[in-house]
Amino acid sequence: DRIEVKDSEGGAKTFFSFKDPRGWITNKDLPCFYVACNFNMVDFSALNGPIRQVPGTQHKRGKVPTLDDEPEWMKLSTLCPLPAGSVIIRDVRAWHGGTPNLSDE
Repeated sequence: DRIEVKDSEGGAKTFFSFKDPRGWITNKDLPCFYVACNFNMVDFSALNGPIRQVPGTQHKRGKVPTLDDEPEWMKLSTLCPLPAGSVIIRDVRAWHGGTPNLSDE
């Protein structure tokens, strides 16, 4: 299937989609459609608020757990140590977030 979208100048762009008449397939079942690249501006340590990236969650269905219900292994899924200048390349569907900065920085 194709979806054609007209822009304000009369041009058109074509996008491709998939059809699942049973409704069983979601974007979590498909290959990664784009990635995010985050550039690390400072050294990340366990204390200065490193990013959390929870492995395997790009395919998880269902609700994101609350912080109270989140398993300990997810809470500890931080990217550290990570030197400044590093690039974090991640699947945008995976659960991720920040952590508190407990340092004096």
